[in-house]
Amino acid sequence: MQQPSLPNYVFIGPNLCNDTHECPVATGDDWPSRQVPAILASPAFTMQNSLLVITWGEGEGANNCVSTIFAGPAARWGYHSAPSIVRR
Repeated sequence: MQQPSLPNYVFIGPNLCNDTHECPVATGDDWPSRQVPAILASPAFTMQNSLLVITWGEGEGANNCVSTIFAGPAARWGYHSAPSIVRR
């Protein structure tokens, strides 16, 4: 991330402990609290037309929600979609 450019798409994901499947939620909270600021401040992010997409989902059954956050110059501030739009 310290290089001024990256490939068109980069995937960065936590391990099973940092995604809270095998460790406490506090451990899972710590990982993005360190990684996201580092990504947003990196030359690769600040010097390119970059977009950070964070998606997570947890749960089972009818209440299995998936949340997504977009960060970067191309992201629209305060935009959200209503569940009725995305439901089948």
